[in-house]
Amino acid sequence: QAASIMVYTVDVKVAEQWPDPPVLVLFSAGRSSLARIIGYGIRLFTSGDVNHAALIAWDANWHQWLVIGANANGLTPMAVSVFEEKRVVKHIFAPVNFSLWDGMRLHVTDLDRRYDYAGMLSMSFIEIARRLRLDPKHNWLSSKARLFCSRWVSEVIDDSLTVPLSCENARITVSWSLYRTEANVIDPAQLCKAMIAAPALWH
Repeated sequence: QAASIMVYTVDVKVAEQWPDPPVLVLFSAGRSSLARIIGYGIRLFTSGDVNHAALIAWDANWHQWLVIGANANGLTPMAVSVFEEKRVVKHIFAPVNFSLWDGMRLHVTDLDRRYDYAGMLSMSFIEIARRLRLDPKHNWLSSKARLFCSRWVSEVIDDSLTVPLSCENARITVSWSLYRTEANVIDPAQLCKAMIAAPALWH
């Protein structure tokens, strides 16, 4: 957990010395008035303290930690300082014994893909179904060409766990409760709770 991304991540000088700094997963809540209203609605449905999920990666050329995630502008990288202007970071997790770079590199063509508003709206019906103790398996309004935040992060995690496919990775996937769950039905709070429940995979 962290009040600020930089509380958790190391400073720039140390990051520059790492051969391959890890990709981290963050969860946040809205800080601005509009973001708070939207975020409150999402958290009300999901019964969690977060309403947004994204990844943090070190960029050696920019000499910056960048937040990469699906937002109103699409799937974009964002400077940490800009990200924290409108969001409060609630949790940050680092993977144990696997690298999210594997999945990130497979998803580089996702950059600039538009936000999946219909899929996000459909999530409200999925959350209602869960409150009724149903187990929806598919988000019928979600677009294959678009993304929302927790869907993209979930896809990167799944692909990171299976590249390269090995005995060690196979063992790890058994420990991940959301492995191969359809990513467009996973909300930020659900993803965050799954990480908290899997200390062998995330710290």
